[in-house]
Amino acid sequence: MSGCTISPCPTGELHFKEFDRDGNTRLQLVTSELELCEEKIITDCFSEDIVTIMGDSMMRQLFTKLISIYRGSDIALDYSTHVHSVYRVCKEEDNFEYFGQPGTVLPTLAPTDVINKHLTLPRLKFCSRNPTVIYNFFAPTFYDQALSFRALLARSLKQHTLIVGVHYWEMSSAVPLFYLGALSDLAASLKHLIIVGVPTIRVSPTHEMGLTRQALQNRNAHLRNWVARQRLKGFNVSFLDYDYYARLPNAPVGDTGNNWHYQCYLIPSFMQNHQSTNSWRVTWKNTTVYNDLIRMQEDGMCYDDMNGALWAVIARSVCGER
Repeated sequence: MSGCTISPCPTGELHFKEFDRDGNTRLQLVTSELELCEEKIITDCFSEDIVTIMGDSMMRQLFTKLISIYRGSDIALDYSTHVHSVYRVCKEEDNFEYFGQPGTVLPTLAPTDVINKHLTLPRLKFCSRNPTVIYNFFAPTFYDQALSFRALLARSLKQHTLIVGVHYWEMSSAVPLFYLGALSDLAASLKHLIIVGVPTIRVSPTHEMGLTRQALQNRNAHLRNWVARQRLKGFNVSFLDYDYYARLPNAPVGDTGNNWHYQCYLIPSFMQNHQSTNSWRVTWKNTTVYNDLIRMQEDGMCYDDMNGALWAVIARSVCGER
């Protein structure tokens, strides 16, 4: 890995949980440069900070995995709807809010409005210190994200980490100059900017005769090189090579649908005719919900070791050993 890429921990092993079809745990140890860091390191890393995670459903699952880490749960369940969200957490309590209309293909609320709505939320009552604030903006294209960048620039960003990725809604190798220009403006103000590459192993090698996968690999290389140039300017920017971890031996294979995701997720009522091998009906105790069908990972469980490992890498790289 180059110096412009987020480096794995110096020594150790990456731990992926695997299960047989009866649900029995078989822990696979994959020798690599990466050490799966303790959850406390991850949560301490962003103490009292503001983190924005921006992108498509792949980045939403990175967001939901972080929530499960804060809540001390191995289980990660994607709520599978295109809304903006904010999660606030301190030692004593936490709070999750979403903004926009569920069930739509695109967000129904501008990112500026999300920030303003967050600022009007009631304060957390029991926090003994300022909470960590984690935004998730559903912004799947270069254009969507550039608009969000402008909204962020209107704020003080000294305690702000931005984790951003353009994945499967954009299938070309080209990165628009307006997008890189907006990123450059942000990089000068942020505590840290992390660009997440595309895991291209999830793109069919036969799609467009393999040209789509090649285009995304070229885009990863383009962004990695751009990050290297920004670091030479002194900006605190990193490239997270998602593809590297997705290609590790015994890495999680994903769900049973399009195999682009690592978590179980709720299937909304308007999509419940969707056929999938590992789908289960569930009854939620003491509540009535319209999302009562869950699509599982191929092993039939709801663990997300992949995004957990990515958070370990991010925390070690951004915050070191503190």
